[in-house]
Amino acid sequence: MQMFDGATTLLNPDMLIGDEFEDLDTLIQVITIVVPRSVRMPREDKSANGEAIRMYAFTQKAVCLKDFAAIMESKPGEYDEAKKFFLDVAHDAWKVYNELRCHQGFAVFTQRPKKKPVIKDRSGRVIEVALGVVFPVLSALGNFARKNEHGNWELKIPTEYELSDLIQQAKVMFDGPANCDPAKMGKDPGCYIGLHGLVNAYLKYRSPEHAKA
Repeated sequence: MQMFDGATTLLNPDMLIGDEFEDLDTLIQVITIVVPRSVRMPREDKSANGEAIRMYAFTQKAVCLKDFAAIMESKPGEYDEAKKFFLDVAHDAWKVYNELRCHQGFAVFTQRPKKKPVIKDRSGRVIEVALGVVFPVLSALGNFARKNEHGNWELKIPTEYELSDLIQQAKVMFDGPANCDPAKMGKDPGCYIGLHGLVNAYLKYRSPEHAKA
C-alpha cells in the first residue's frame, strides 16, 4: 500500500481524512463500480473492448487500486475526467454504498445458514447486506451519476425513485442466475445487466427529465 499512502489526500483536498473513509481500498472499489461508461479508465487502454459495466470492481481490488494510482499520477489531459469523477463523487458514492449495506429493503432476501445474502437480527431487521449483493445494485445506481450546473459530478438517487423495485429485482437475480450465492451474484454479468436495465428504463420512461421532454 506504500504507493497509495497519499491517496487519502488526493481524494480529499478538504475532508476525506478521518474515520469516514478509513477503508480507502473499498472506497476506490465503490467509486470504480459507478464510473460512467463515458469516462475513460486505464484498464480500457489495455482492452480491445470497453467496459460498459465495470464488474471487475467487485473481485479485482488490485486492478482498482492500480487504475486509481495511474489516474492520480497521470499527465494533464490523460485521465482528467476520471480524476475529476473520483474527487467529485467520493462522498456521494460512499454514502450510497453505506446506506445499501444495511438498507431494510433487503429484508425481502431470505437469511440462509450458508452463503448469506443478508444478516438479520432476531426481529428480522437487516444488519448487513453481502457485498456480492450490494455491488451489482450499486453499479446500477451509478447510472444516476450526472454533472450538475457547476460541472461537478454527483451521484444522487432521485427522491421519487423506488429503490424497493431495484432490490426486488436483485432478489430475482439472486434466486435465479446467481443460484443463491452472493459471491456468484457479484461476478455474474446477467445480474448486472438486469439491474442496469431496470434503472435505465426508469431514466428513459419515468424520470422527471423524460416527462418534461
